[in-house]
Amino acid sequence: MKNLTLTILTVIAILILLTGCNQEVVTEGDNLFSEGLVAVSYLGDINYMSPEGEVVIKTDYENAFNFSEGLALVQENDKWGYIDKEGKEIIEPKYENAKSYSENLAAIKIDEKWGFIDKEGKIVIEPKFDSTFSFKDNITAIQIEDKWGYINSDGEKLIDEKYSKAYIFSEGLALVQKNDKWGYIDKEGKEVIELKYDNAKSFSEELAAVEGDGKWGFIDKDGNEIIKYKYDNAKSFSEELAAVEIGGKWGYINKTGNIEIEHKYSDANIFSEGLAAVLNEKDKVGYINKQGEIVIDYKFDKGLLLTSSIGNLYFKEDGYDVIIKDKQFGVINKKGEYILEPKYDLIRKE
Repeated sequence: MKNLTLTILTVIAILILLTGCNQEVVTEGDNLFSEGLVAVSYLGDINYMSPEGEVVIKTDYENAFNFSEGLALVQENDKWGYIDKEGKEIIEPKYENAKSYSENLAAIKIDEKWGFIDKEGKIVIEPKFDSTFSFKDNITAIQIEDKWGYINSDGEKLIDEKYSKAYIFSEGLALVQKNDKWGYIDKEGKEVIELKYDNAKSFSEELAAVEGDGKWGFIDKDGNEIIKYKYDNAKSFSEELAAVEIGGKWGYINKTGNIEIEHKYSDANIFSEGLAAVLNEKDKVGYINKQGEIVIDYKFDKGLLLTSSIGNLYFKEDGYDVIIKDKQFGVINKKGEYILEPKYDLIRKE
């Protein structure tokens, strides 16, 4: 049973990563050891550990996420609830599904519908949505049947459900899709950048990666082309650089489109805390600085099971990242030193 639970845990973790693939924005104030602890699974047991490797909260839960706003999401008997940092059950596991707290509200699922509760477990937005995200700046996207719109934290509708896909707002604009084309709306629902792109990503550092006719480029918030459409793939700007792909190799450009780090990697992720994860020709992950120098050697593995991406490998603000080596999870600092040795079945990044 523990092996089955572990497999489910890993699949859930990967699915969570995949659902946000159009948004590569690093969240401010986002630490790996959220509120000083991280959720780890070891031999099927799930506990919360400190950066010193001490088990601070020992649990019997089937699944658990990191702490957010003083509470952590946990699963028991296929139901979800919340505990505090003493390990005390604050909201009993009774929901079919749930998300971590954000802006004092948590999304929960009852009878196949999503709503929101406060930190006392009181329903403040009735479960009536088919899908949703957590709140950011008092706004979130919600789905009813096959269409997406937006509500505020009082549950009031801000933007009608008319999009086939929608993401949370980033830098004042939200990425939406209609009739298989992507564009951007403002918080009043005005389509400020025409829905005309074949694919697109959320704005980051005032620019967004967009695809047209099979090539990627970058636009500003007025929809002006800033960097020409010439890349086979592109990731969002972070710390003034963006990873772009040409001919199967990845490198980095600056905001004028000039190459800063040559195209020589099999994959490359966004910069965070001055470092970026890159993949070499032997399918090993290392970390480079902004001069393209390898500062943490190629010795880690990329993703498991459903994804072979390195998209979740980036340092959080506390200077730690979760790595995979020989199918085991560990934590490193920016020097590449192990904070937690790679021996764990799973370490939560969220």
